[in-house]
Amino acid sequence: MNNQIKVIPYVTAILLFCSILLFHPSFTSNANAKEMDYVYVKEHSITMQIGDTHCLHGFTLSGKAPKFKSSKSSVASVNSDGIITAKKAGSTRITVKVSGHEDYCTVTVKPTVITLNKNSMTLYRDRYIFLRATTSTGHTPVFRSSRSSVATVDENGLIHTKKNGTAIIRVTCDKTTVQCTITVLKPEIDLSNSSLTLHVGESKQITATVSSRNPVVWSVSNSNVISVDASGTVQALHVGKAYLYAKEDGTKVSCVVRVISD
Repeated sequence: MNNQIKVIPYVTAILLFCSILLFHPSFTSNANAKEMDYVYVKEHSITMQIGDTHCLHGFTLSGKAPKFKSSKSSVASVNSDGIITAKKAGSTRITVKVSGHEDYCTVTVKPTVITLNKNSMTLYRDRYIFLRATTSTGHTPVFRSSRSSVATVDENGLIHTKKNGTAIIRVTCDKTTVQCTITVLKPEIDLSNSSLTLHVGESKQITATVSSRNPVVWSVSNSNVISVDASGTVQALHVGKAYLYAKEDGTKVSCVVRVISD
């Protein structure tokens, strides 16, 4: 009986201490905050363009700042303030967390769309033309030629054709690439004469009609027999036979010239 009487004060003390802990205001407020706190994201789905930023708001019951995390930061990153930055096309999940409670937002980054004013062009040598590109992000595209010997392109999309053949102009922006095919035609040349007979000392002008409207380059097979100037005027020098050539961008035609004596 005496032993039981001695134990009672200890039990009473323990119960009193527990009561103080359970009903003390600071304890109850902390316990309830931890139990009842949660986070809510108003936007659960966002679509963005590459390079765009967006602020994601996470609302908490306690007023505590939530933590943000992206499942694919290579697609879209997020900082401690909830600022999302779209980096490349794809999809990622932004987790917003506080006190063990989570909410989510799915971010879809759309690929950049590039629109060209032309998908193909057919031109002759020594032509200048603009290839115009519009991007959905408003970012500046980069132009490159697959064969700069056929056609070059500058940073503004200005194309200059150099010789007959085919070149691909590739336009890239935000890892999206589209292309335009440039075909440079080989010209056709018609001479006013296919054959000609001249006396020594005589001259005659030969006319070349070129489909490209570019000037031809004149030459002769034997400069002892005939000569030719830049306008196509042939001068008979000595008796004999020679060929007059007209050439433009890979096309070469000829006229046979016979020089006879007086």
